[in-house]
Amino acid sequence: MLEAYLRASGAYLKELIKQVEAIEKLTMLTHMIRERKEDNNRLMEQQMNQPDYIDVLQNFSSPLCPSHTLGDICIDKCNIMNSAKRPLWLNWKNPDMMSEALFTNHMMIFKNGDDLRQDMLTLQVIRIMDSVWKNEGLDL
Repeated sequence: MLEAYLRASGAYLKELIKQVEAIEKLTMLTHMIRERKEDNNRLMEQQMNQPDYIDVLQNFSSPLCPSHTLGDICIDKCNIMNSAKRPLWLNWKNPDMMSEALFTNHMMIFKNGDDLRQDMLTLQVIRIMDSVWKNEGLDL
């Protein structure tokens, strides 16, 4: 089925390939960060400033929402989060002409090798509690 989908995707196949390349680069980066213990933010900056990283991590459609295009990556605003799996906080400029009216940057967290079910459950509980509180007139 995957082969049939890719054959029928036409021009969108190039976007899918760019997304896969970006995810591969980010996966390699998270592996390097976990292997080294010293100054990981500097390592991340060095890797992301390399031309092959810059080419791959810029100007492609978001894997989370294909209608959004991720522009130039803001390396100075990217960060490594303090968690066991060392997720990356990534930040891209919004290349849309109306970005000032919407949002100027796209931000996302890249986690590699982590089970996201617990994170999803936590987000669902927060949404439910927010709904309950709002029904009671509390905007917390």
